[in-house]
Amino acid sequence: MLKSQTTLYACCLPVQGYRRSLICDLQKQKIDFIPNALYEILTKDNIFSIEAIKAEIESIHHSTIDEYFSFLYENDYIFDVLEEEILSFPKIDLIWLKPDKISNAIFDIKKETLKKINFKSIADELDTLGCKAIQFRVFNLIDFFELEYLLGCFSISRTKHIDFVLPYSDFYENNVKTFEKISEEHQRLQFVTFYSSPTNFIRNESQFNKLPFIYSEKKVSSHIDCGKISSDDFYSNIYLFTEAQLHNTCLNRKIAIDVDGNIKNCPSMPHSYGNIKDTTLREALEHPDFKKYWYIHKDQIEVCKDCEFRYICTDCRAYLEDPHNLYSKPLKCGYNPYTCEWEEWSTNPLKQQAIEYYGMQELVKKRAGVTTRPSD
Repeated sequence: MLKSQTTLYACCLPVQGYRRSLICDLQKQKIDFIPNALYEILTKDNIFSIEAIKAEIESIHHSTIDEYFSFLYENDYIFDVLEEEILSFPKIDLIWLKPDKISNAIFDIKKETLKKINFKSIADELDTLGCKAIQFRVFNLIDFFELEYLLGCFSISRTKHIDFVLPYSDFYENNVKTFEKISEEHQRLQFVTFYSSPTNFIRNESQFNKLPFIYSEKKVSSHIDCGKISSDDFYSNIYLFTEAQLHNTCLNRKIAIDVDGNIKNCPSMPHSYGNIKDTTLREALEHPDFKKYWYIHKDQIEVCKDCEFRYICTDCRAYLEDPHNLYSKPLKCGYNPYTCEWEEWSTNPLKQQAIEYYGMQELVKKRAGVTTRPSD
């Protein structure tokens, strides 16, 4: 009689942290915490026998093993398979491949920026580089004509996804229907986020293409507000998980233009590779230092390499705990994998020197007087 054993579904991948581990379901896009002892069991062999595991440990721990596997079965992380059939269930390929030279771009915009930059020319350049996603982060009020101008620049491009990050205002709030009409004409517009909102919520009133409006209490005044690491931004999906193996999950295949037209890896980064007035995006991309950040991944970054969230988390190289160490932990991360606790990053005494280095003292003071969600 053929005997069945147990294996993980290929899309369910354990990740070990310092004190606890994580199991990531990349298909259902969910996560669960598991003890490191269970991680060792799940990663020791491709298939495993509950009876064999019990035979190797004292009987006092058998009930714990039963609890472990009951949890795994109930959450569809494992299934039974005949040993002879295990080759029919290969492991998932974690190689990340993407043909585009640039996959996403972010533009920081003030009203005067629109007069300085030829976005139609930029759209044509991004098209040749294969860019599919665009974000416009706007720091002051711009009107609907200007919003439509930006969208229109990409109307015949290969760009698939455009989103706006805008300041909350009565002007926008009283003209939601105008956004809906714009989204009907420009269906690349995927969502609109309003920051500095009185409350956090998501509203979806469009009956045509279901354009979501995301309202956030988060305060945004300039590029210095970027880089916060939050559990709200954890994504258990195959794209991010595979990219995180050998690439930076924020800067990989990204290009950015700040409010003054400087071409950067991110608008918050200090180094510029030229200005859009006299440098093409391709020329900036070919600079020998431009791509170096693409390959700084979580298994190389101090503290992050011990974190169970490292393959589902974004990263920031603009603001670091140690500004002189390229592999330092992100300054604006408040999670400690050695205690499994979250804390407010800006009040950590160990971060105060870096806060001063980046000139964030006033930012921190302002935030201290604002009541926000812990995950802001």
